[in-house]
Amino acid sequence: MVRRGRGYECGRGLLVPRLRLVRVPCQFYFMPDTNTFHFNEAEWIKLLFTLADTQEWINRMNKDLFRQIPVSKKGLISNDYYLSVTAVAHIIIRHYYKMNRYPHASKFNIPVIDILYLIRDAYFVTPVPIDGNLFQRTMETATPIGYDKYGIETNILSVITDAGGKIITAYPGKVLDE
Repeated sequence: MVRRGRGYECGRGLLVPRLRLVRVPCQFYFMPDTNTFHFNEAEWIKLLFTLADTQEWINRMNKDLFRQIPVSKKGLISNDYYLSVTAVAHIIIRHYYKMNRYPHASKFNIPVIDILYLIRDAYFVTPVPIDGNLFQRTMETATPIGYDKYGIETNILSVITDAGGKIITAYPGKVLDE
Protein backbone atom coordinates (compact mmCIF):
# COMPACT_ATOMS: atom_id res chain seq x y z
CA MET A 1 0.00 0.00 0.00
CA VAL A 2 1.19 3.45 -0.86
CA ARG A 3 0.57 6.09 1.77
CA ARG A 4 -1.47 9.13 0.88
CA GLY A 5 -2.13 12.08 3.20
CA ARG A 6 -5.06 12.85 5.49
CA GLY A 7 -5.66 9.42 6.99
CA TYR A 8 -6.04 7.42 3.76
CA GLU A 9 -3.95 4.76 2.09
CA CYS A 10 -3.99 3.67 -1.51
CA GLY A 11 -4.48 -0.05 -1.97
CA ARG A 12 -5.20 -1.64 -5.36
CA GLY A 13 -5.95 1.74 -6.82
CA LEU A 14 -8.55 2.69 -4.17
CA LEU A 15 -8.21 5.14 -1.34
CA VAL A 16 -9.15 3.44 1.91
CA PRO A 17 -9.09 4.82 5.46
CA ARG A 18 -5.96 3.95 7.45
CA LEU A 19 -6.42 1.53 10.30
CA ARG A 20 -6.38 3.33 13.62
CA LEU A 21 -5.90 2.13 17.13
CA VAL A 22 -9.17 2.32 19.01
CA ARG A 23 -9.34 2.25 22.80
CA VAL A 24 -12.07 0.04 24.18
CA PRO A 25 -13.47 0.49 27.70
CA CYS A 26 -12.36 -2.26 30.07
CA GLN A 27 -15.88 -3.68 30.51
CA PHE A 28 -15.66 -4.94 26.90
CA TYR A 29 -12.37 -6.83 27.26
CA PHE A 30 -13.92 -10.06 28.49
CA MET A 31 -17.57 -10.65 27.82
CA PRO A 32 -18.20 -14.39 27.80
CA ASP A 33 -21.03 -15.70 25.68
CA THR A 34 -23.55 -16.98 28.21
CA ASN A 35 -24.41 -19.86 25.93
CA THR A 36 -20.83 -21.18 25.66
CA PHE A 37 -19.25 -19.96 28.92
CA HIS A 38 -18.33 -22.78 31.31
CA PHE A 39 -17.48 -22.14 34.94
CA ASN A 40 -14.08 -23.64 35.77
CA GLU A 41 -14.48 -24.49 39.43
CA ALA A 42 -10.91 -25.72 39.93
CA GLU A 43 -9.40 -22.49 38.55
CA TRP A 44 -11.87 -20.39 40.52
CA ILE A 45 -10.92 -22.15 43.77
CA LYS A 46 -7.20 -21.65 43.04
CA LEU A 47 -7.85 -17.95 42.47
CA LEU A 48 -9.93 -17.75 45.65
CA PHE A 49 -7.13 -19.25 47.76
CA THR A 50 -4.52 -17.06 46.09
CA LEU A 51 -6.53 -13.93 46.89
CA ALA A 52 -7.18 -15.11 50.45
CA ASP A 53 -3.46 -15.71 51.03
CA THR A 54 -2.62 -12.36 49.48
CA GLN A 55 -5.18 -10.60 51.70
CA GLU A 56 -3.73 -12.29 54.81
CA TRP A 57 -0.24 -11.19 53.76
CA ILE A 58 -1.43 -7.61 53.22
CA ASN A 59 -3.14 -7.61 56.64
CA ARG A 60 0.09 -8.82 58.29
CA MET A 61 2.08 -6.13 56.47
CA ASN A 62 -0.48 -3.54 57.64
CA LYS A 63 -0.02 -4.61 61.28
CA ASP A 64 3.76 -4.70 60.93
CA LEU A 65 3.76 -1.18 59.50
CA PHE A 66 1.78 0.17 62.46
CA ARG A 67 3.97 -1.71 64.96
CA GLN A 68 6.93 0.36 63.77
CA ILE A 69 5.48 3.72 64.78
CA PRO A 70 6.06 4.92 68.36
CA VAL A 71 2.36 5.70 68.96
CA SER A 72 -0.01 3.71 71.16
CA LYS A 73 -2.32 1.80 68.84
CA LYS A 74 -5.14 1.70 71.39
CA GLY A 75 -7.01 4.62 69.82
CA LEU A 76 -5.87 4.06 66.24
CA ILE A 77 -6.95 0.48 65.66
CA SER A 78 -10.13 -0.68 67.39
CA ASN A 79 -13.52 -2.03 66.37
CA ASP A 80 -15.19 1.38 66.26
CA TYR A 81 -12.28 3.61 65.15
CA TYR A 82 -9.83 2.23 62.60
CA LEU A 83 -6.94 3.85 60.75
CA SER A 84 -5.87 1.87 57.68
CA VAL A 85 -2.68 2.12 55.66
CA THR A 86 -4.63 3.56 52.73
CA ALA A 87 -6.10 6.27 54.96
CA VAL A 88 -2.65 7.20 56.29
CA ALA A 89 -1.30 7.28 52.73
CA HIS A 90 -4.20 9.54 51.69
CA ILE A 91 -3.59 11.88 54.63
CA ILE A 92 0.13 12.11 53.89
CA ILE A 93 -0.25 12.53 50.12
CA ARG A 94 -3.00 15.12 50.31
CA HIS A 95 -2.47 16.93 53.62
CA TYR A 96 1.22 16.76 54.57
CA TYR A 97 3.25 19.89 53.87
CA LYS A 98 6.16 17.97 52.32
CA MET A 99 3.89 16.62 49.57
CA ASN A 100 3.01 19.18 46.91
CA ARG A 101 0.59 17.03 44.92
CA TYR A 102 -2.50 18.93 46.15
CA PRO A 103 -1.42 22.54 46.69
CA HIS A 104 -4.92 23.85 47.50
CA ALA A 105 -5.70 21.27 50.19
CA SER A 106 -5.20 21.98 53.86
CA LYS A 107 -1.71 21.00 55.07
CA PHE A 108 -0.26 19.70 58.33
CA ASN A 109 3.07 21.30 59.21
CA ILE A 110 3.85 18.99 62.13
CA PRO A 111 5.71 15.64 62.06
CA VAL A 112 3.80 12.54 60.93
CA ILE A 113 4.07 10.98 64.40
CA ASP A 114 2.32 14.04 65.88
CA ILE A 115 -0.43 13.75 63.24
CA LEU A 116 -0.99 10.13 64.29
CA TYR A 117 -1.09 11.14 67.97
CA LEU A 118 -3.75 13.75 67.20
CA ILE A 119 -5.83 11.31 65.16
CA ARG A 120 -5.62 8.85 68.03
CA ASP A 121 -6.69 11.52 70.54
CA ALA A 122 -9.65 12.52 68.33
CA TYR A 123 -11.19 9.11 69.07
CA PHE A 124 -12.49 10.55 72.34
CA VAL A 125 -14.36 13.39 70.60
CA THR A 126 -18.06 12.70 69.96
CA PRO A 127 -18.64 12.20 66.22
CA VAL A 128 -21.10 14.50 64.46
CA PRO A 129 -22.95 13.27 61.34
CA ILE A 130 -22.17 15.06 58.08
CA ASP A 131 -22.85 14.19 54.41
CA GLY A 132 -24.54 10.79 54.06
CA ASN A 133 -23.02 8.10 56.25
CA LEU A 134 -19.95 10.09 57.23
CA PHE A 135 -19.06 11.44 60.65
CA GLN A 136 -16.72 14.23 61.71
CA ARG A 137 -14.68 14.58 64.87
CA THR A 138 -13.34 18.11 65.37
CA MET A 139 -10.66 18.71 67.96
CA GLU A 140 -8.92 21.92 68.96
CA THR A 141 -5.23 21.71 69.86
CA ALA A 142 -3.13 24.01 72.04
CA THR A 143 -0.74 24.92 69.21
CA PRO A 144 -1.15 25.36 65.45
CA ILE A 145 -0.96 22.11 63.48
CA GLY A 146 -1.05 23.44 59.94
CA TYR A 147 -2.97 25.56 57.45
CA ASP A 148 -6.59 25.18 56.36
CA LYS A 149 -7.64 25.12 52.70
CA TYR A 150 -7.61 28.95 52.65
CA GLY A 151 -3.98 29.10 53.84
CA ILE A 152 -4.91 30.34 57.31
CA GLU A 153 -2.97 28.87 60.23
CA THR A 154 -5.20 26.64 62.34
CA ASN A 155 -5.15 24.57 65.50
CA ILE A 156 -8.28 22.56 64.59
CA LEU A 157 -8.10 18.92 63.50
CA SER A 158 -10.95 17.29 61.57
CA VAL A 159 -11.18 13.51 61.32
CA ILE A 160 -13.76 12.02 58.94
CA THR A 161 -14.97 8.46 59.49
CA ASP A 162 -17.59 6.24 57.93
CA ALA A 163 -20.54 4.84 59.91
CA GLY A 164 -18.43 1.85 61.02
CA GLY A 165 -15.63 4.06 62.38
CA LYS A 166 -13.13 3.53 59.57
CA ILE A 167 -11.09 6.72 59.24
CA ILE A 168 -11.42 8.18 55.75
CA THR A 169 -9.25 11.27 56.15
CA ALA A 170 -7.92 13.80 58.64
CA TYR A 171 -6.77 17.34 58.02
CA PRO A 172 -6.25 20.75 59.64
CA GLY A 173 -9.37 22.93 59.61
CA LYS A 174 -13.11 22.27 59.56
CA VAL A 175 -15.31 20.54 57.00
CA LEU A 176 -17.96 23.23 56.91
CA ASP A 177 -17.37 26.96 57.06
CA GLU A 178 -19.20 28.14 60.13
